[in-house]
Amino acid sequence: MNKQVTILVFFICRLFLSTVEYSCSCQPFAAGTVMDTIRVRSDRKESYALYLPPGYTARSQWPVIYFFEPGGRGSLPLHLYAELATEHGFILISSNNCRNGAFEVMEPIAGRLFEDTRARFSIDTAHIYFAGFSGGSKLAFRLAQKNPVISAVIGCGASYPVAGLTKNNIRFIYSGIVGTSDMNYYSMHQNKNILDSLGFPYYLICFEGSHRWPPAPVFNEALWWTMIRDNLKGRENFSELFSLMSMAIDSALEEKNYYSANLRAMEMKKIFANTAYEIPADSILKRINRDPLFALQIKKLNRIAKEEASFQHEIVNAFVALSNSQYTQADTVHTPSWWESQHKRCCRLISGKDPEKQKLGKRMDGLIVAFFYEQGAGYMSEHDYKRSVMVYDILVIFRPESWYGYLQLSGCYKAMDQPQKAERYLEIARKKGFSDDNEL
Repeated sequence: MNKQVTILVFFICRLFLSTVEYSCSCQPFAAGTVMDTIRVRSDRKESYALYLPPGYTARSQWPVIYFFEPGGRGSLPLHLYAELATEHGFILISSNNCRNGAFEVMEPIAGRLFEDTRARFSIDTAHIYFAGFSGGSKLAFRLAQKNPVISAVIGCGASYPVAGLTKNNIRFIYSGIVGTSDMNYYSMHQNKNILDSLGFPYYLICFEGSHRWPPAPVFNEALWWTMIRDNLKGRENFSELFSLMSMAIDSALEEKNYYSANLRAMEMKKIFANTAYEIPADSILKRINRDPLFALQIKKLNRIAKEEASFQHEIVNAFVALSNSQYTQADTVHTPSWWESQHKRCCRLISGKDPEKQKLGKRMDGLIVAFFYEQGAGYMSEHDYKRSVMVYDILVIFRPESWYGYLQLSGCYKAMDQPQKAERYLEIARKKGFSDDNEL
């Protein structure tokens, strides 16, 4: 009798534990709201932000967009695009741990994210999309190359270098979005030229803006184009995409951005070929090309492109020389005065009256600052504090209003056992707005 009671108690306890385990693995998630932190079960130090569309149920399968945010701010893109997810019925997932960094470090984190979310949520494996911004855009492309289940990538603010790839290397639908003042504006156009030469369908959307996640209406245009290409939306939805692209063209023309309007019109002609929208699309393209202002703008943009290429070449050579420096100030490119002159050069362009030159100045300023952010972080991770000081001394020339460079200088001098300098730069950082002592 005692043996039977023992066995019965064992099974009751096991049933209770199983119920607890089941309730933990199937915890309810609120639909229609952005949840900032969902822990990855295989590694509780890692987490992701989540948005389930209203009406989400595990009885149906749902398309998904995985976002890769360069600062690891998972909820940021979800808040930006939650309304689009509601409209189109997408799950949105964004890692809080994947960020700018070595691909070899980020890929395992992304792997655990996919494993956790695909086990927890009812995902339509025929429609899995990646979207990323800046370094996250490059990571999204690289991950999609290695994972044949990925249907599409929307790359924002940067693109993975495609030189040397073949059409067969890219099995997914690919589109790009970039601001006209973004430091990666021309590199994304160069990638487009390469993909066009391969005959690969790539849609590049330009918007008036800087290096940032694109506004929701712009992202929506890329998403609609992707869904049409991916057959997630059928021919009955062509009118919606045609309307979106037409409005975007009208807006670009109002801003006298004929180049951007022409890019969209050329893509309209391609995607609506052999449909009822082919003739209207062709008419829009011809109207833009007949406008004499279009030809004038193209000539001007070509001149600016050459000027920018020359400027970039000069700066890149300076970067290389700076990176190879053995902590000397012998070469002029290593002196603060040389970099101050480049800062003034960017400021003159930005403050000028020519809108296109203003964008050139912003792009070059962004390129230089991005280099010093990345190079400084690299030297710091290698404990190369002398080079870090050299880099951050220049960063504060370009961003004197930011506390970041001064805080890094404080850390460098503290590591080099120079407490007076460390304290002086920390005090400057505080005056510039630094207040989070946890950063120390």
